[in-house]
Amino acid sequence: VIRNEVNSLVKDSLAILCEGRILHKKAFDDFVQKAVSTLDAFHKDNPLKPGISKEALRAAFKGLDQRIFESLIHLIKEIVIEKDILRLNRFKISLSEDKRVLKERILKVLEQSEFQPPSKDELAKSISIKPQEANELLKIMAAEKSLVRINDSIYIPMSNYTKMIDGLKNFFSGKNEMTVGEFRDILKTSRKYALPFLEYLDSNKITLRVGEVRKFLTKKS
Repeated sequence: VIRNEVNSLVKDSLAILCEGRILHKKAFDDFVQKAVSTLDAFHKDNPLKPGISKEALRAAFKGLDQRIFESLIHLIKEIVIEKDILRLNRFKISLSEDKRVLKERILKVLEQSEFQPPSKDELAKSISIKPQEANELLKIMAAEKSLVRINDSIYIPMSNYTKMIDGLKNFFSGKNEMTVGEFRDILKTSRKYALPFLEYLDSNKITLRVGEVRKFLTKKS
C-alpha cells in the first residue's frame, strides 16, 4: 500500500525518489534553486573558470550525503556535469580582447617550441603574465581543444600532438616496439620531455609499456 502511494506521489510530480529516499517536491525545488543560484554567483565571480567542483557546491548544502547530492544534481537540467566540474548550461567563458590576444601569443610560443615546450611558469614569464593567469588560459585552451594537457606543467598545441601521433604511426608501421630513446628521436627532443609525453600516452592507452619498451595500441590512437 505504501509503495503504491509513493509511486502515485512520484507519478503526480509531488515527490522525488532519490537513493531509496522520498523527497518532497518542494524540498527538491529548494535544492534546485539554491544549486542554480550558487552556480550563477560562482560564474559571475569567476568568468574565466569552466565551473565549480562538485565538492565545492556540495559544501553549500551542509551535511548532505554525497550519493544523494550526486543523484539530485543529475536531475537538474540547467546544470551540465563535466567529470568533477559543474556549470550552468547557459554559461560560456567570455574573454576580453586582451585575453584573446594572450591566447594567440601562448599558442604561438608553444607551436614554435614544438616538443620542448616551456613549463607553465616559464611560459608565463616569457609573455610577461602572472602564473595564475597563464594557468587559467591554458585550462581554457585545453577545454577548447586547441591545446593538449600533458600534465599540470606541460601543454602542447593540438597540431603538435597530431604530429606526435603521426610520428608514432609511421614508426610502428615498421616495428613492433619502441624504446624511450627511439621515441625521443622521433620527436627530436630530449629525455626530459620524452618521458612525460610517454606517460601521457600510456595513461590514455595510446601506448602500452612492457618492461623498457612501448607497444602501440592503434585502436586508441
